[in-house]
Amino acid sequence: MVQLDWLSEKLVELIASMEKTDYLDIDGRQLRLLLTIHESGSLTQAAQRLDMNQSTVSYWLDQLRRKFDDPLFTRAGAGVVATARAEQLIPQARDLLKALNTLVEPDTYVPEEDQGVLRIAGNALERDLFIEPLFRLVRQVAPGLSVQVVRTGSGFQVVEDLQQGRTDLAFFHTDLSSADGIRRRVLLKTRYRVFHDPDMQSPPHDLESYCRCQHAWVSLGPDTHSVIDAKLQSLGRDRRVVLSAADFDTLAALVRNTDIVVTLPEVFCQSSFREFSSVELPWKPPAVSWAVLWHARQHNAARHRYWRQRISALSATDASVG
Repeated sequence: MVQLDWLSEKLVELIASMEKTDYLDIDGRQLRLLLTIHESGSLTQAAQRLDMNQSTVSYWLDQLRRKFDDPLFTRAGAGVVATARAEQLIPQARDLLKALNTLVEPDTYVPEEDQGVLRIAGNALERDLFIEPLFRLVRQVAPGLSVQVVRTGSGFQVVEDLQQGRTDLAFFHTDLSSADGIRRRVLLKTRYRVFHDPDMQSPPHDLESYCRCQHAWVSLGPDTHSVIDAKLQSLGRDRRVVLSAADFDTLAALVRNTDIVVTLPEVFCQSSFREFSSVELPWKPPAVSWAVLWHARQHNAARHRYWRQRISALSATDASVG
């Protein structure tokens, strides 16, 4: 947008002295013709350089003369020389053509030259599984790039932050691809298990003992939905949640050395709950997947695409856990 605004301003300057002419009537080919005639000093040589017949060159030059209300070039021996007005226009025309060429160049990304900020949303698990190895890679291939990590919060917050451009990428465990403009790529799949401190609690072995346990969970926001409680409700049962925490590290610290159990995806054994034991749920547990999420407006950006590909490569060996 800044580049387009600059081009518009330069075009307005270029035709500031023209009357009853829309600056959009001047295109890049006419500017190139102006420069080529100036550089070659001859309409014939300009036609040869541009692979055009001389009558077309003359026609376009007449169009420019009318638009600028100036002859632009006058005869001098066998060639032509620029008028004072043309000499004034030449530097501006050259800058405009250079800017137009840059405008249509393919989007490329050189990580070694990146001095920007990569904004990532993730919690404790995502930090251990995805963000930490990604940050190490950033330090290696893009030393000038800064990484900003924020908590994801609820699914609603994840979507809103991506839509509003507050984050570039988010790691999350719920399928939010149905949200407006949200894209995703699954990085791993796992299943739920029951975590417990082996020194304090015998693991539940059936539905009755599971429901008798005291439970804890992480609440990521007001719209948090528990598939565990939904399943229990379908079975006509419920559980007693005695502890709720805002993040998984805090939950693990508080549950340690207690008889409280926590039902989480198995992959947490690689993160906050690595010191805990775990057993299977007393029913067939639902599968859960983790994905990297982004907004559609970033989908084709070379920089964004580069880091999504690096994330996928880093996660390839851990595509399925449990």
